[in-house]
Amino acid sequence: MTNAGYIVIAPNFRGSTGYGKTFQKMIYKDWGGAEFKDVLGSADYLKSSGYADPENIAVVGGSFGGFMCMTCITKAPELWKCAVDVFGPANLFTFVNSVPEHWKKGIEDLVGNAEKDKELLTERSPINFIDLINCPLLIVQGKHDPRVVEAESVQIVNKLKEKNKPYEYMLLDDEGHGFSKVSNQIKVFEAMIRFLDKYLR
Repeated sequence: MTNAGYIVIAPNFRGSTGYGKTFQKMIYKDWGGAEFKDVLGSADYLKSSGYADPENIAVVGGSFGGFMCMTCITKAPELWKCAVDVFGPANLFTFVNSVPEHWKKGIEDLVGNAEKDKELLTERSPINFIDLINCPLLIVQGKHDPRVVEAESVQIVNKLKEKNKPYEYMLLDDEGHGFSKVSNQIKVFEAMIRFLDKYLR
């Protein structure tokens, strides 16, 4: 993205690795909480730096970052000119229920329980706030993703259609979660740059 002429800020938000287990566990049962505030802080920093046009900021993320991207455009919709969600869940209920069986205990500790934490998961699921999105969204999904299944992105697409929101959907027929093929990585980055150029240039 920097090679394409964009200023990029990649914050080590709470929940990231590299700062110890306590820091990493700050998002346990707090998806869309502390780390969301860190991304908002990054946007504030960009705007105050003098390097970025405050009216021309995008948010991009993959996997958990895709969820965070969806959180940003539904909880702070006024900040973003466009957004890119790569392999990210938007409905925490279907997400916790659709992961492979042997991951479910870990996902429950990390995200929450669909019954016990119903109020939290409802409030933190971006799918429930799609009507608040006011920027174009590019969604990238792996057809064979076992972590964030195709149905997660289809839910977003269907809601965007229903609400008449601008979006682009890119389904990779030969990928899972992340990139196993360099050719797909190139394809996605080219699509991302085209998308950013379309709305930020």
